[in-house]
Amino acid sequence: HAIPLSMVVSQMAMHQFARLFLELRERWPLGDKISLAFIWCYAAIGIASLWVDYRLSVQLGTYGVFPGVLALLFQTFRAIRQGYRPARLFLAAWTMLLLGTAMYASVSFGLLPKNFITEYGIQIGSAMEMILLSFALAYRYANLRSENELIVREANEQLERNVSRRTAELSTALEQLADANSRLRESNRRDVLTGLFN
Repeated sequence: HAIPLSMVVSQMAMHQFARLFLELRERWPLGDKISLAFIWCYAAIGIASLWVDYRLSVQLGTYGVFPGVLALLFQTFRAIRQGYRPARLFLAAWTMLLLGTAMYASVSFGLLPKNFITEYGIQIGSAMEMILLSFALAYRYANLRSENELIVREANEQLERNVSRRTAELSTALEQLADANSRLRESNRRDVLTGLFN
């Protein structure tokens, strides 16, 4: 049971990571729903693998990989086209993993000769993916920090403008009050009609 379950859990994790990293909920809600549909589909395959024949469950899990990967690639290309820069590193990272996997599979089918790179293609691709995703996460973190700093700076500037405006309003109100007090003091000292001192 461990092999089909690990296949579907890895696919579910891959789609969940892509959803969050590519910010699909905000940037492309339909793409987010597509990833959620894949996650639920993989979950169903995982649950079914507990009762279905091993060979069938592995085939279902394997067949589910191809449309899932194509959906992720499409979502990534769409994010790149929308100008989301971290998606480029995300694409490079997944390309490394897919390339390593393809090299390993090509050795299994006799398409490539067996050597260190092709035999350990998955591990090399996975290591490159981790490195590139680390850079992508760092880049994304730096962008988020810059956006937060910009928001804080704009909020501070807005606050300063509001304080200046309120200070000006208060100063005007104090001047009017002082003027009113002055008039009141004068009207207490002189009669309004005759102008004589009270």
